[in-house]
Amino acid sequence: MILEINSLSNPKIKEIAKLSKDGQLRQEKNIIIVDGKREILEAIKNKWELEEFFYCLDFIDKKEKIEDDIKVERIIKLANKSYKLSSKAFDKISYKKNPDGFLAILKTKKINLNDIKLKEDPLVLVLESVEKPGNLGGIIRTAYASGIDLIILNDQKTDVFSPNVIRSSTGFIFSTPLVIASLDDTYNWLIKNKIQIL
Repeated sequence: MILEINSLSNPKIKEIAKLSKDGQLRQEKNIIIVDGKREILEAIKNKWELEEFFYCLDFIDKKEKIEDDIKVERIIKLANKSYKLSSKAFDKISYKKNPDGFLAILKTKKINLNDIKLKEDPLVLVLESVEKPGNLGGIIRTAYASGIDLIILNDQKTDVFSPNVIRSSTGFIFSTPLVIASLDDTYNWLIKNKIQIL
């Protein structure tokens, strides 16, 4: 079932607009807001759970309309709830200046070091105290392109799933496992798993 929302004063629009701006509230609710077609499709490809999907046909690129209509239908089938929005309502919840008409809410996956199943000779990237979301996203994007098997983040200084991180990672944050851990736990885990530290 698809619900249609046109009003800016709709409670659902107000709730999502608030969540878009409040990282602590998103963490409390264990959700991630993903603003953009490419990023949503990357999350789906990597089997992240889709809670809600919001779309606006007015923002969908006319050149890609047929292809995007198919993608919208596919995402609607996977989402627990879907909403068709007016351009004004979508603009209010979108983080982007030029939205593409796709926005989703995903369930957060909590992964710890003990959940990781390693392949033979894994390549692990350990980051420490990354402060700027754009830098973290850029590193994740480069790590994916370099074939990194796991990213471990020590001394977390930024919201890992902030819209800026997701956007600058071009969605690859959903492709490479990322674990937040202490420096001591990371070191002990690397030694235990006989991973050479460089």
